[in-house]
Amino acid sequence: MGQSFDAVCAQCGTFFTARFGGGFMFHLLHCDGCGKEKVIEFKKNAKIQIQNLDNGQVEDLAGQCECGGNFTFDAKPRCPKCGSLDYEPGSKEGIVNNTLYD
Repeated sequence: MGQSFDAVCAQCGTFFTARFGGGFMFHLLHCDGCGKEKVIEFKKNAKIQIQNLDNGQVEDLAGQCECGGNFTFDAKPRCPKCGSLDYEPGSKEGIVNNTLYD
């Protein structure tokens, strides 16, 4: 199960959407260097039958990020402006959207 929520960075004040976890139709990984997302959809990779691969095989398929880091299941989303991992739920409007998805 995946989740997305409105977040505010405690370091620079940037508002963004933090997403983690995949669903029935895709895997969602993040770069362990910069936090960039990489979505691997099952339909686009049907020949590989990616939903049956173990996490290490999916990470190998995801490859390296342009920053030199690796896309992994363990890496967390980061603030898109400063790269901080220090954030919490928050939005400009004061209402935090929190979505759980499969």
